[in-house]
Amino acid sequence: MATAFRLLISLGLILLAGCNSDSIKRNTYQSLQIMQQRECQQQPDRDCPPAESYDKYQQQRDEAIGK
Repeated sequence: MATAFRLLISLGLILLAGCNSDSIKRNTYQSLQIMQQRECQQQPDRDCPPAESYDKYQQQRDEAIGK
């Protein structure tokens, strides 16, 4: 059991090392946007705003922090 757990953790770390941080941030942001859209659409009589792209979010973030 412990060996399988260590193997799983090692595999996860190897996969993460192959991804750059921007890719991870982009995928996480998009996943959260999808989850929020689904939650909004499940509520009756609710006007759901369109999902904002990661690039637009990043641009607004950079402006807010002065980059």
